[in-house]
Amino acid sequence: MRIKFVVFDFDGTLTEVRARSAWYLIDHALGCEEADKDITERHTSGKTSVAEWSRETVEMYKKFGLDRDRLNEIMAAGVKLMPGSVETIESLKRMGIRTAIVSGSIANIYHYLRDKHGLETDKASFATEIFFGPDGRITGGKYNDYDFEGKVRIIETFCKELGVKLEETAMVGDSDNDVFAFRKVGLPIAFNPASPELEKAAKHVVRSNDLRDVLDFVL
Repeated sequence: MRIKFVVFDFDGTLTEVRARSAWYLIDHALGCEEADKDITERHTSGKTSVAEWSRETVEMYKKFGLDRDRLNEIMAAGVKLMPGSVETIESLKRMGIRTAIVSGSIANIYHYLRDKHGLETDKASFATEIFFGPDGRITGGKYNDYDFEGKVRIIETFCKELGVKLEETAMVGDSDNDVFAFRKVGLPIAFNPASPELEKAAKHVVRSNDLRDVLDFVL
């Protein structure tokens, strides 16, 4: 069946991050790894949802002095586009294939890369977006359960909005939190996977330093 919609993970797929994820990158930059342990442990033990964990983490960042300028500095130093990412999105669009990002990461990083490098998909949904006031300080955020099983729910929503079926959908990801979605879409592609479980759930495994290599399996 022809693929009509491609969903991408963000950290480690469309971007290269100098840490396990953007969250760990910010933790390290702010020096709040120890303070984050309790928040993360309560989440991984099932006591809090992704949205609750995200909100608590952003509140912690606020206490550790994160503001708009500091976040921009952290992104500039620690996040860059995966080679071929913009070209991959543009190639899919030229073929009439719709694109989306569904990620447990932070929307502000996507906005930064979109404005700086032109990385833009038809749809995008992130676990968190941090809001800043006129003075650049954190005022709050938008928090979603779009991770693990939550990724499936938003992909299904996007499919309905775009008028495509799950079996006409491909997903490109690299980590454990993509496994649930891999089991639902028609074409799961693991890109430099860090997870043996994700490899098992993938139809194709691509090991490359250029995202354009996934196009051979989509087009």
